[in-house]
Amino acid sequence: MMESFLKQVATDLYKRTKGDLVRTAVIFPNKRAGVFFRYYLSEQLDAPTFAPEVMSISECFASFSSKLPADRLSNLFRLYDIYRSLAGRNEDFDGFVFWGEMMLSDFDEIDKHLIDAKQLFSNVADLKQIDELFDTLSEEQKQAIKEFWSHFIPSVEAGPKKDYIAVWKILYSVYEEFRRQLTAENLATEG
Repeated sequence: MMESFLKQVATDLYKRTKGDLVRTAVIFPNKRAGVFFRYYLSEQLDAPTFAPEVMSISECFASFSSKLPADRLSNLFRLYDIYRSLAGRNEDFDGFVFWGEMMLSDFDEIDKHLIDAKQLFSNVADLKQIDELFDTLSEEQKQAIKEFWSHFIPSVEAGPKKDYIAVWKILYSVYEEFRRQLTAENLATEG
């Protein structure tokens, strides 16, 4: 039977360090890998010893930052307040959560990949570009977009194209205000 990669790593590390792991740090792509690594490492031990520091890559980067990681739920509420303020809408939080999660993920990706957010959002908000997009869609695709926005903007039937453009026009402002508030509170997202 073939040994798992993490078991091989644990065995190799234990042999190389002769069990002296106190000054060792092991970094994995995620926490789950660290859990399995610890288990496999414990199988190598025949006496009590100090375990190496095991962390995810996100935790490693966070340890070098002076900012504290902001929790996802607080970020959703923060984003919800910012969106309502800038959009001038009175959305309920339950209706916003799905889209808020999507925005948080998108904002995080923008930051992780060092994308120029202003350019990104202004390009997407370009009215001519959106007009061309809607003109080339089939009726089925237009209906899918209406259903998509009906959860986020209650007035889809009143003008999905207009509402879509309005949301995209404020996204950069939402993004900037979100980042400003995080910075003011010495918080940061993973990105």
